[in-house]
Amino acid sequence: MAKKRISEAQAKAIVKEVEAGAKPADLAKKHGFSLGTYYNWRAKFGSGKKAKAAKKAAPKKAAAKKAAPKKVAAKKAAPKKAAKRGRKPSVKKAAPKKVAAKRGRKPAAKKATTGRSAAAIKGQISSLKDQIKSIEAKIAGLKTAYADAIFG
Repeated sequence: MAKKRISEAQAKAIVKEVEAGAKPADLAKKHGFSLGTYYNWRAKFGSGKKAKAAKKAAPKKAAAKKAAPKKVAAKKAAPKKAAKRGRKPSVKKAAPKKVAAKRGRKPAAKKATTGRSAAAIKGQISSLKDQIKSIEAKIAGLKTAYADAIFG
């Protein structure tokens, strides 16, 4: 575990300093802790009314949790994940059966909906082939220039 930067004694001193009149934000910058951390310390170590009330209520809350009656399980147990998130479990429905298969018909073939004609696609393919040829020619030229530079 990582070492705590501020000990409990230091935290108590910081809480007392704030109770004396210092600003928590200034002390947080000075000592390098967050305001949320300060408020946790205040609840734990503070001498104010809120801190005393929180200290008194803590044992009562723990006792109340232990004494709380358990919920009666429903007929169908819900999946654990859904219960943790507070949602109702989803019920999967059976997939609808294909009507065409029942009647002995073949299902209709899906049409390609690209929006381009075959001629346009062929034109693009031929232009790409031309680009590939020009790139291959450039590569061949670079290979010869490299060989000339090395073997000279």
